[in-house]
Amino acid sequence: MEEYQRLLAEFSNSDLSSISDDDDDWPSSPLRRRELFHELCANTESSASESDEENNRDGNVTTRSPEVTSSTAAAQTGPSRNLNTNGCHHFRRNINFNHRFTVDVDNHFQGTNFQSTVLSPVDYFMAYLSPEILDAMTLETQKKYMSKKGKPLSLTVDQMKKFIGINFLMSVLKFPRIKMYWQKKTRISVIADAMSRDMFSVIIASLKVFDESLLNAAQRKSDRFHKIRPLIDCVRSRCLELDRPQYVSVDEMIIPFTGRTHLKQFTPRKPNPHGLKIFVLASSDGQVLDFEFFQGKEDLLLNVQRTGLHLPEWGTLKIGEAAVLRFVKSVSRGTSFFFDRFFTTPKLLEILSSLGMGATGTMKKNLVPKQCRLKTENQLKRSGRGSSDCAVRDDSAFCITVWFDKKNIILASNEHSIQPVSTCQRWCKREKRHLEVERPRVVELYNSKMGGVDIIDQVISCYRSATRSAKFTVRAMLHLLDLSCANAWLEYRKDCEKSSSVTMDSMDFKLEIAYSLISEEVLNDDNSESEISEEHDDISRKRTRPLPIAAKRTNSACHMPDALPPYASRMRCRYPGCNGRTKFSCKSCKVFLCLSYERNCYSLFHLP
Repeated sequence: MEEYQRLLAEFSNSDLSSISDDDDDWPSSPLRRRELFHELCANTESSASESDEENNRDGNVTTRSPEVTSSTAAAQTGPSRNLNTNGCHHFRRNINFNHRFTVDVDNHFQGTNFQSTVLSPVDYFMAYLSPEILDAMTLETQKKYMSKKGKPLSLTVDQMKKFIGINFLMSVLKFPRIKMYWQKKTRISVIADAMSRDMFSVIIASLKVFDESLLNAAQRKSDRFHKIRPLIDCVRSRCLELDRPQYVSVDEMIIPFTGRTHLKQFTPRKPNPHGLKIFVLASSDGQVLDFEFFQGKEDLLLNVQRTGLHLPEWGTLKIGEAAVLRFVKSVSRGTSFFFDRFFTTPKLLEILSSLGMGATGTMKKNLVPKQCRLKTENQLKRSGRGSSDCAVRDDSAFCITVWFDKKNIILASNEHSIQPVSTCQRWCKREKRHLEVERPRVVELYNSKMGGVDIIDQVISCYRSATRSAKFTVRAMLHLLDLSCANAWLEYRKDCEKSSSVTMDSMDFKLEIAYSLISEEVLNDDNSESEISEEHDDISRKRTRPLPIAAKRTNSACHMPDALPPYASRMRCRYPGCNGRTKFSCKSCKVFLCLSYERNCYSLFHLP
């Protein structure tokens, strides 16, 4: 007690007017008083422990109050302590704060993706779609068409694969209207020969993957995505098999949709603010490791409760906190999470610390605890660009760092703070050149590990399926197919880097998948005389190839007649106005024409 009175007297007699706000040694008088108080408490506890040891040596047993015992134990446990969200904590400056969580080496890499060779693009993609899910899509689409039209639909699994391949081709070609792929002037033979326009429209209108009549009203209400739940589980199961890195990021992904549904969300500052929201867990290179469709706060909290986490007052969690905790069981102990300010709260950092997991994220200014007295933006601005300040909570649960770039950037982390400091380049408008700016360690890690969800979102948006539909289920199913293709390409690229082989870009990769899903006979139609076989098929006879334009059939002297085999004597001349039998064709134009003394349609067709 005498030591405490001496310190207070010293502090009261000191000249506070000479202390500036910018002095790091004297941040502010209230904070200094709290620091002195904590130093006194530490001295008191150490002296009390010494006296207890002396009493124990003498044979005397000293009993201490439960409050003192519990508080001392909580202070000694550090980051792996019990949660204490109701207590009043204080902050102190410490730029060297750094904490490493123990990594569970035995369960850190939970994936089964250990192939050493590079597979074909369609093999990577089909790992996300099981044969059972393709059978279910085919069967349920047939049942939906039967219930609407009253007649059966002749649809097979191969045709469903063609439908997926056609969607991928359309996402690359990006015609403004769907019917243009079948029109005469803009016809794409790979698409038009694989499936008719009416069949494509029927599949889009009746596309389903689950029969909701098998569920009662309560089950439908509990899961609003029950119509596509089998496809979600199928794609997610493959994502859970991928390797789990040490650094992962959590962010929002939006499925663009402007139709009518109560599941539609508005997320500002997104490329597509209106649509269905998905919370995604991704690696730093963009691979999707897990995801959760958002259908309301209550359902999200129930999913958190199903994970088995024993959290006090889990019902009071915010949406951002619950979204991160939803993915805790998808990774191993020691994993570091990175997220933006929508998710970051002091409570979430405490929970992840108690679970032995790292967390780093930007923080809103109004969520910074009042006890945390950081330098203001004007103070940091006077110190220059790149200046920073850091405050650590008294129990070392987490620290809050502020870094001045163009404005103050606030980050909270239970792992890293300012040291070690690195440098980065920033453009100076006044001097018209790049400047070397100091950057804290927490900012460097956040910039390098945070953008995983943005990478996968960018890959999907480059070649997104453009088929329009008023049903959110169809839009969500097409998005899951695009996500599977993008994730498969990231897997393929990683395997190519390991084997030092040439890598295809995302467009060529998606085209290869589309060509593999479409029948080989259709793809090889330009290099073979498949028009002969089409004439023998009564159904295919209606879809004849249009005549080439005049510029193509008169461009050069390469149009030489080619005699047809004897079994092709039934072929008819394609010259306008002539329907006679012919035995000749033009390999360049792919057209059957008459060539005789009576009718010389071959020459007339190639004249300018």
